[in-house]
Amino acid sequence: MATIKAKGHENMTYFEMYLNESMLTRIDKTWDNFELEEGISGGFEIEVPLEIGENKFQIKAYDDAGNEAIEEVVINRKDPNAVDPVDTKDLLDNILKAKSIVEVPEKYVVTDEQIAELNKLIEEAKTVINEQQPQEKVDEINNKLTEALANIKEKEIEKANKAQLIGQKEDAEELLKKKDKYVLDEQQEKALQDLIKKAEDLVKKEDATQEEVDKLAKEIKDALANIKEKEVEKADTKELQNQKEDAKELLNKKDEYKLNEQQEKALQDLIKKAEELAKKEDATQEEVDKLAKEIKDEIAKIKENTTTPDEKEIKTERVAGRSRIETAVEVSKKYYESADTVIVANYANRYETSAKIAQEIIKLTGTKKAVVASGENFADALTVAPLANKNNMPILLVQKNKIPEEVKEVLKQMEEVLVVGGELTITKEVESQLPNPTRIAGANRYDTAKKIYEYGFKDRKEVNIANGTTAADSLVIGSIDCPILLAEANEIPEATKQAFEEAKFEKVNVFGGENSISESVVKELIK
Repeated sequence: MATIKAKGHENMTYFEMYLNESMLTRIDKTWDNFELEEGISGGFEIEVPLEIGENKFQIKAYDDAGNEAIEEVVINRKDPNAVDPVDTKDLLDNILKAKSIVEVPEKYVVTDEQIAELNKLIEEAKTVINEQQPQEKVDEINNKLTEALANIKEKEIEKANKAQLIGQKEDAEELLKKKDKYVLDEQQEKALQDLIKKAEDLVKKEDATQEEVDKLAKEIKDALANIKEKEVEKADTKELQNQKEDAKELLNKKDEYKLNEQQEKALQDLIKKAEELAKKEDATQEEVDKLAKEIKDEIAKIKENTTTPDEKEIKTERVAGRSRIETAVEVSKKYYESADTVIVANYANRYETSAKIAQEIIKLTGTKKAVVASGENFADALTVAPLANKNNMPILLVQKNKIPEEVKEVLKQMEEVLVVGGELTITKEVESQLPNPTRIAGANRYDTAKKIYEYGFKDRKEVNIANGTTAADSLVIGSIDCPILLAEANEIPEATKQAFEEAKFEKVNVFGGENSISESVVKELIK
């Protein structure tokens, strides 16, 4: 049973109260009484039976104006025979903790005995829960588990060694700062920036594994390995070394040249500068060339009025650049201030090109003479170029056994032809088809060059020397009014030696760098 008490107050003279639709109180007073009590109050107290579970009661109040107020009351009755539910939350939490240790023991400082004890307690805890044993039994097992867990500590995580990763990141950052020194495209630059960002994030990550760190460090290392440093073209110091050696040789013969103290000191200083500059890794070509010229000028100044009686009076000059293109530029600057006529030729083949150029030369000069040379071997056509230029003769190219049709058309306008090269390059059959041919030929290209010199330049005391195995240098000097003799990089052919012995040249111009004509070859030629 339960007791329900209800009280109410009304400012009217009439008041009723109900419990579950049953009126339990009713008050009806006169207005006189109402004014004395300032309204009316009422209430009830009643015992009600309760069923097991939820019991709902409704209390209502009415006044004589028809106003209604409703209030619900809920009373729960517990089953006297029911057992309170057991709280297993803490025990379940401890079971989970114990299982994590048993399944991954390597993460904890734990012995085999402790693992065995945990397994035993886990099984006991499962039994207590499954059998719905009382709270005291649950608490007992939970306390044992709590105590066992308290004695087991998680291993301290060994932090990854990030030194290598940091080093690779810094190398990448340094490379990007100096990116102008590397062959680096936009994609590679973006990839490096992304890797640097990843490295920064991983360095900050507290639980980063060594595997993650090492993998990213390798990625950065591999990316850096694929980026090459721009090749710094080292200055060519051969000419400087040669001038230095010439200066030393001059000092060794100082008595012959009657050097004064000032001249001797100047040469010694220049030699020392040359030795220091040769050791300088980042020496520029401009620095090297400038010092080489200083030494050369100083030697020339000393020798100017002190030539020894036994010394051969042959002047030499090398015209060269660091490549065939630069050599061509140097030749142009030295020998040509301007050009009245420029012919740009770009035709189907070399034979048509030679024919077209010949037609232009005929228009300009009205010539009736031409040179015929092999279009299959460059040497003869190049060495005859100064002779052809001197006499306003176009050079027409033919094959060994055939005259191309376009060349035949030009030959119809010619009255006389100079054939250059032996029968191995142009046959007699081809020669017989030419108008009034005269053949200039030697045993080889070097001998042919000598024969051309003897044919058209016998009185000259100046000669141009070019490499006979590569076309580039002799090609760019063909229009200079000076005979061309050929040599090899490190050897003087017999025909060229004979030409020098017979001619007594006073000036020798060497075209191309020392890779084309070595300084030892030059010295041998003029000795």
